[in-house]
Amino acid sequence: TLDNALTDLRIVTGDTKAETRLQLAEYTRMAQRLGTTTTSVASGATDWLRQGFNEADSAMLLEQSMSLSILGQMESAEATNALTAALKGYQLEVEEVSGVVDKFFRVDMAAATSSGDMALALAKTAANAKLAGLSLDDVVGQLAVVNETMRESGEETGEMRLAA
Repeated sequence: TLDNALTDLRIVTGDTKAETRLQLAEYTRMAQRLGTTTTSVASGATDWLRQGFNEADSAMLLEQSMSLSILGQMESAEATNALTAALKGYQLEVEEVSGVVDKFFRVDMAAATSSGDMALALAKTAANAKLAGLSLDDVVGQLAVVNETMRESGEETGEMRLAA
């Protein structure tokens, strides 16, 4: 599995095997710090790099998606997809993604909903909510209330109509 992740990473970056192994050592340190696997981190990095982000931006986004994956109890690919939807839907800069993840974590601690459900719900509604003129804070607040009250999955909550 690790060899497959290494190969995928080499294809995306165009780096040599030696250069990719050095990068993999960085991912191993991140995995140990976060309490996850090197394969999961390498796959997450590959996902961000495939979207066209440079290595520095990918590293920042990877840190956030891995944290969301772990604390939100979701697959790393789901966390990456959810953050991509928030990033694109709200036209955020890479540096703003940590603020989105922080919002999810704060809601997770204050309400009877998980950061993973919040991320999945926002992924379903971010673009439409932005077009409707709803601020990110308003959307996260409304999704938190609906998730907490209705006790539905994030995907189901995200498909509900939010009040403008």
